[in-house]
Amino acid sequence: MNDNWSAVANWIITEIANPVFGLLTVLSVIYFIIIVTQYFIGYKNGDDLSKLKSKLIWGLFGLVLITSCWTIVNVLDGLSYK
Repeated sequence: MNDNWSAVANWIITEIANPVFGLLTVLSVIYFIIIVTQYFIGYKNGDDLSKLKSKLIWGLFGLVLITSCWTIVNVLDGLSYK
């Protein structure tokens, strides 16, 4: 039974979790770069930056959350299932 659980957990991590977290990380980085670019353009033009600051904070929070989840999954994957 323990061998089956190990195989299932390994399949879930390698085939589902890692690609999903990888895609979410890439999308989060792209979103963060776009918001930073908009922030600098708005700062140069003297626009109101309060909404962009909020988006920057949430984008950074999302990036940290996704990276943390990916790290936790990989640490759990490295643990022995014995």
